Amino acid sequence: MEYVFKLSPPSYAWAIFAALACALVVALLLVILPPMTFRITVSKDRIVAGGFMIKTIVVSRNDVASVEISNLSDGLKPVMRLWGYSIGPMKMGFFKLENGENAFMAVSQGREVVVVRTKEGKLYIFGPSNIDSFIDALRICGWIR
Repeated sequence: MEYVFKLSPPSYAWAIFAALACALVVALLLVILPPMTFRITVSKDRIVAGGFMIKTIVVSRNDVASVEISNLSDGLKPVMRLWGYSIGPMKMGFFKLENGENAFMAVSQGREVVVVRTKEGKLYIFGPSNIDSFIDALRICGWIR
């Protein structure tokens, strides 16, 4: 006759496992999903930008004072995140800029950006990874001449 005995993990091990699983889920929600779901949509009358956990902004063509292609080194470099998301060069949300202004930024990488200023003085900075296609879309829709 044989007797088999098993070792079971201590009860607190399950709590540690559950905490690690929750941390992984939170990391997935906070780090991976915002950039994966963020979109910038350009049409003739508005630009819409937003995604998971990032406030959706709508810039109406009637509210725009100027649209220009610029460089982040022209005083537009973010110095402090006010609300939003940033990892390395990727910025999504509201930031205080080097020049003292506040701006909504949707920049993935690189230095070339499109700066949209409204008649109310609000500043929106867009710089998707395919910036050339984005600028072409703005030209086609009549935002840039």
